Amino acid sequence: MKTAMENTTLGAHTNPHTIILRCLRANAGGSGIMSDELLFRIVFFALWIVYIAYLTGKEYYTREESATRFSIRKHLREASKREGRVRIAARAALTPFWISGFILYAIYPDWMTFLTIPLPVWLRWVGVGLSMATIPLIVWAYGTLGKQWTPPKLLLRREHTLVTSGPYRYVRHPIYAASFTFIIALAVATANWLVLLPMIAGTALLYAQVGREEAMLIERFGDDYLTYMKRTGRFLPRLFELKSRVR
Repeated sequence: MKTAMENTTLGAHTNPHTIILRCLRANAGGSGIMSDELLFRIVFFALWIVYIAYLTGKEYYTREESATRFSIRKHLREASKREGRVRIAARAALTPFWISGFILYAIYPDWMTFLTIPLPVWLRWVGVGLSMATIPLIVWAYGTLGKQWTPPKLLLRREHTLVTSGPYRYVRHPIYAASFTFIIALAVATANWLVLLPMIAGTALLYAQVGREEAMLIERFGDDYLTYMKRTGRFLPRLFELKSRVR
């Protein structure tokens, strides 16, 4: 018969959170003191969990609210036509590299040491800081869009209106800008090519989508969007516009 102390010890060893932490700590060198590398890995996954959880929740509630107004399946087919098969195939091809990079970075970092990028620790923490700073901007931009945002990409509803308030007053694509910064900065924080290269490739795919999205918006809103383009930057604010607004 197990004693109470044995049961407590057994419970601690079988707790999933304890197992993950011990695994991460063991791979970081077996020391009880949390190393910089272990901290980077914990922060990396914590921020990705926050990012994905927010986007998943946003997409779920948006679809729930609009489910009676349009068919998700139909709009996904239309989005596929707009995006093109090449980009869809490229995303599908990159997905295994993203997943494997995440798993290896989390559980088997020793297998990835030959892919380590010799970056200074301070630069990696700058990457962490930049990625954290983008989260409020992402929330602000999605909140400003409200029901104008559609989960399937490159789609507009009939009742869509042109949003030019909030961060959209200064840049046309704050969500893209913040997402690019989040992805690249956090990948730099890992200091590993197996994580960084797929993230750069994924960001390039997203960037290629921006031009098509703007063409779609010009088609819908015409001169209003062209005028909006003249006074805003694509990803960064136009300096002369900021100066004029300050005055």
